[in-house]
Amino acid sequence: MSINVIEYEDFAVKTRHLTAIPPSLHTYFAWFAFGVMILLFVALITVNINPSWLVTVMVASALTLVFIYWRIRSQPAISMTLTYMHLQLHHPSGGWSVRWQDIQHVEQVSIEHDGWFEPIPWVGIKLRSYDHLMHSISPRLVSRILTDQRVLLIMSYRRGNRGSVDVEDMLFDDTPFTDHHGNTYTGLLATFANRLKYNNELLHSELLIPEEMLGLECDEFVGLARRYLAASRQEPD
Repeated sequence: MSINVIEYEDFAVKTRHLTAIPPSLHTYFAWFAFGVMILLFVALITVNINPSWLVTVMVASALTLVFIYWRIRSQPAISMTLTYMHLQLHHPSGGWSVRWQDIQHVEQVSIEHDGWFEPIPWVGIKLRSYDHLMHSISPRLVSRILTDQRVLLIMSYRRGNRGSVDVEDMLFDDTPFTDHHGNTYTGLLATFANRLKYNNELLHSELLIPEEMLGLECDEFVGLARRYLAASRQEPD
């Protein structure tokens, strides 16, 4: 993981930008490109194509793969911003923002297994209120979160953490959600708000962030976030 940390003074505490570029996508592309070139070469040799055509096809394929890789490299990086006021995620699919005053605690997520709690590479944030998060989150990112985090809910449920309803109902609960200001959310955003509730029932945190998005290891990020959380409580709301 490539990490870039930028700091500058911002009132009582420093603002930090943590940029994480997960290497997995580049690794998968490299193996995919290698496999495509090998299969193409074997296929062209097998059908006994004229060597001049073979070179042309190979060059065209190589240029296509270079273009695809350039498109991957040009995608925005994933980053986290911590300021004295809020914690914010910046993602190619959108982003979200949570005020420190809306956060109860930050911890590494653990899943129970045979009576033991096994830590996993995710950070969990327990919220006092969903209002600011629901207002700031991108619908495109909501769709990605609901898909990517499905396995965590299922894993926790199957290991004995039973929630208020069956896991199938947890995954697709689109009951309308109304926040403290009277704003009502339906559809995808309602499913997300209900998922936050079920995350808390099974994993004791609502907002879940995988380590590959943090720019730091889970324990380092938890320690940093807790310092910001403590500092924010010394500031007037």
